[in-house]
Amino acid sequence: MTRKKFLGIVAISLCALVSFLVMFLGFYPGVVYGPDLEQQLAQATGNIPFNDWHPPLMALIRKLGIAITGKVSSLFVAEISIFMLGLLLIPLSGFLTGRFNLFWSLVFVSLPLYAPILIQTGRLWKDQFLTFLLVAAVAALCMSGKKRRHLGLIAVFIFLASAAMLLRANGIFGVNTQIVCIFRACRVGLVSCPAFADV
Repeated sequence: MTRKKFLGIVAISLCALVSFLVMFLGFYPGVVYGPDLEQQLAQATGNIPFNDWHPPLMALIRKLGIAITGKVSSLFVAEISIFMLGLLLIPLSGFLTGRFNLFWSLVFVSLPLYAPILIQTGRLWKDQFLTFLLVAAVAALCMSGKKRRHLGLIAVFIFLASAAMLLRANGIFGVNTQIVCIFRACRVGLVSCPAFADV
């Protein structure tokens, strides 16, 4: 690896860390706003029984996070971590394969600093979690690697995409659109997607 590549990786990673810290420090422990989130938190903490007011999966995930960490902030930290990991892996893999230059890689990992996006990252609605899962799913497919990693990357994509569809029934439209767009981008060489490279 050249010194220029190494410094680029460091710059992209540091920029991603800044984006993560801004989200974390700006909204910790997560914004509970509106009856949906209030019901979700009450179910997760055992104050009320589970019901279908809000997707039970959200409350179950939050309940699991609280059980493991003992903190109600666990869902928030998990969401922004998944989001930032996806936003980091996509440009990082593109930069390493020469498809993204350093400037656009830095812009990509700085997206959470854009106010309309930033303000949404602190809210624990299912819509945000669905979006973050889909970003991570794209990252799984866009990572460069050898053919033996294809099945693993596809499995990660299927897992994340399935979780997104369980959060919202209309998540299937987002997943289908992703597959079409990623396939076309891979075919014309805009991104590196080993899972689709030989299709």
